[in-house]
Amino acid sequence: MRRHEAVAAAACLAATTVAIFVVGGAFRWVQAIVAGLLVIALAAIWRSRRVAARLSPLIGALGIAAALSALQLLPLPAGLIAQLEPVGAGLRDDGAALAQVSPWRALSLDAPGTLRGVTFFLILLAVAAVTVRMAVSERGRFRILASVAGLIGLAALVIGVHELVGATSLYGVYHPEQAHPSVLGPLLNENHLGGLMAMGAVLSMSLAMYRRQHSRLRAAWVVLAAACGAATVASQSRGATLALLAGAAMAGGLALAQRLFPGSEHRTRRQQLATKSLPIAAIVVSAVVVIIYGTAGNVSEQISRTSFTEIHEPKSKFAIWGSTAELLEESPWVGVGRGAFEPAFTRVHPAASIYSFSHVENEYLQAAADWGLPGAALIGLGCLWIAVVAARRWRDGPLVVAAVSCMVVVALQSAVDFGAELLGIAVPLTAVIATVTYVPLKESDSRQQWIARGVRTSHVLALVLCVPLLLADATRTVVEDHASLSSGSSLQLSDVAAATARHPLDYYPYALAAQILAREGNPQSVHFLNHALRLHPRNAALHHMAARMLYRGRHFEQAAIEYALALHTVPQRQPLLAEIASALPPKLAAAAIAADEPVETTVRSLLELKRGDVANEWLVRVLEASPGNQRACEWLYSASTHTGDLQAALSAGRLCGNIALSFAARVQVAQLLLSKGQPVEAIATVHDVESWSTRINYKISGWLVICDAYEAQDQLDEAKRCLRRLDVSGLVAPETREQLTSRLGRIEARQLGTATPH
Repeated sequence: MRRHEAVAAAACLAATTVAIFVVGGAFRWVQAIVAGLLVIALAAIWRSRRVAARLSPLIGALGIAAALSALQLLPLPAGLIAQLEPVGAGLRDDGAALAQVSPWRALSLDAPGTLRGVTFFLILLAVAAVTVRMAVSERGRFRILASVAGLIGLAALVIGVHELVGATSLYGVYHPEQAHPSVLGPLLNENHLGGLMAMGAVLSMSLAMYRRQHSRLRAAWVVLAAACGAATVASQSRGATLALLAGAAMAGGLALAQRLFPGSEHRTRRQQLATKSLPIAAIVVSAVVVIIYGTAGNVSEQISRTSFTEIHEPKSKFAIWGSTAELLEESPWVGVGRGAFEPAFTRVHPAASIYSFSHVENEYLQAAADWGLPGAALIGLGCLWIAVVAARRWRDGPLVVAAVSCMVVVALQSAVDFGAELLGIAVPLTAVIATVTYVPLKESDSRQQWIARGVRTSHVLALVLCVPLLLADATRTVVEDHASLSSGSSLQLSDVAAATARHPLDYYPYALAAQILAREGNPQSVHFLNHALRLHPRNAALHHMAARMLYRGRHFEQAAIEYALALHTVPQRQPLLAEIASALPPKLAAAAIAADEPVETTVRSLLELKRGDVANEWLVRVLEASPGNQRACEWLYSASTHTGDLQAALSAGRLCGNIALSFAARVQVAQLLLSKGQPVEAIATVHDVESWSTRINYKISGWLVICDAYEAQDQLDEAKRCLRRLDVSGLVAPETREQLTSRLGRIEARQLGTATPH
């Protein structure tokens, strides 16, 4: 290897190391470091006279992605943008006019996100430019694959050390704020980490079958394959585990096919099949299977629990994919823009009221959402080009097996994840793909050399520009702006204007502006709040703010509607329920609670708040909306007796007449009717107590209600007969017989006319 190529390779290796080990390259400052290292790599080969004989499909595919992303940043006439992106562009223009800011008007709905997307592909193009040159020789391909597998194996070691010492922070320095992975490693998302480990497992497994290396190194690959496989299943990522199995099957099948059907220049390989390749492959696969089997308990349990019910789960990937289709319907030709998915998606996804979604969790749908259907088709053609070139080289030994099986792992997991959006996976994957998409190099003439140097110069300058851009506010993420704005104690409109201009489809700056203006009594706050609700129509905090504004304006019925929308999605229901119950009259408070809320938890909460009147009104609403709801009937009887609300009990009787209530509920209602001077209705409620099959105390209480009801009607002989029947029923224990004696004595005294009337 020539000196300048060695420098380029070392810089590229350093960039890959940083991308993997510094939180997977998730932060902008990490991406800036990676870009800076790749500037060194490209500068090292700037003077090289060797150029590619033809375009590599890897560079072609990445170039298409970079060009499409850059095109989305070009300022275009407003009329053309409105035709191509009517909904998103309209929301952006309305928000800009309201906030009096000037966001970047292009096809992308979030310019900072798309600018980060351009830098992302420029970084991958630089990795491809270096590794494609290295991959021309078999030794170079081995070094690339060995370096990637070794780095991933080192990441598996990092995971093991963290688990061994019980670490809760990465490297003892960085404590995850949002992620809570089952195992702690360089990539904090367990699905991403599992995907990286699956890549390392199949790479090491395949490299163990490569014969042109020392036997000790081959043994080391077996150990790394087992370690990465164990780390994959320890991550508890179902997608990564299934992708690992598919990648291992591809590696085994392709290796076997190479031995059975070698090319004309590899005829001797068939002779070595039984003596070398199969035993080595068997050892590798057996070791990996044993390690995985011993650690796969949790992930296998998760897979066994996977069912079609997840399709209807609002938080599931299936729901995200369904909502993404709505974005595609709005902008099928150009998409929302690379990196603009998060602020655009909150408007169309119901579960966005509780969770934020930065990606589709399906790379194929992600491409369509980002670039539109034509752009996704172009990217797909680029990927197909890569696949065809890789397929043509399927006979070229274990190195091709390693690369292809690794590509299969990522391709499968990308159907249920977005790990390839991180440099920590994308950079090593690009290097791996380069080993099957390399093209011959040739000595260039003067004209070709000038063209090559011009292209290299442009690429270097673009990467140099990327470094400060990645550190500047021009590429700030939505999450960063949210964190910055939420930490401010005394925000002004000027503080949120910059965030509004950067992310014109992000609801949060408009919501903050509404709060600021509301504090000042400015009526413009309503317009800002309404626009925030257009951008995030299911956000509980926004509906809560709207409810309070309407309440202060004495628009109580409208406030009840907004309270209902807020309560339906708020994470902590009790404080909001308390506010509703205390602020609104009982009927309106009940109207502010949706009829499909959980019956038991809602009624318990209202009773704890001592608002049984609201609970009764709400239960009547529930029963009117869904007649036959037995739990609602039970709770309405219980709540009405708890509060002594006879009208609610009568409503329960009207709405639940044909529903078999529990014996406890019937006793409670009968006692309430008796206390309210309706003994006949009380007797009717528990008239069949003698045939009840329930707890003795309920039967005794039912009997006593009947006896007391007769006494209340001055039917004293019937009351005495009732008590005697209860006495001889065998239900009354000796220690409780005193209650019967007392009642009998009172009745006899009344009959003799010597007792005070009861």
